[in-house]
Amino acid sequence: NSYDDNVSVLLNNGDGTFAAHVTYGAGNGPHSVAIGDLDGDGDGDLAVANSYDDNVSVLLNNGDGTFAAHVTYGAGNGPYSVAIADLDGDGDADLAVANYLDDNVSVLLNNADGTFAAHVTYGV
Repeated sequence: NSYDDNVSVLLNNGDGTFAAHVTYGAGNGPHSVAIGDLDGDGDGDLAVANSYDDNVSVLLNNGDGTFAAHVTYGAGNGPYSVAIADLDGDGDADLAVANYLDDNVSVLLNNADGTFAAHVTYGV
């Protein structure tokens, strides 16, 4: 929900239908969402690229399908897409963010607890 600065989550009812959406604040101008286990507890957490504030927001899953308030991390100029993968081979899910205004990619390495180190930017 880019113009409302939030993300909506619709939980599956298990029968092909979904519960009513719940919205969570996500930062200014969210454009991309990725789901992955960012804190190692087995639950799907959210990473959101916020293009208007040059950051990425992380919303950790509380374990019951609800999410904690977002925490933001700097991510370069115009982050538009985010992906989750173990980029450094340590078993933790890291973030890669495509920054469309500078044509580069920012990498945020996971501190092994769902928080992230400052981004390092790579040209593409």
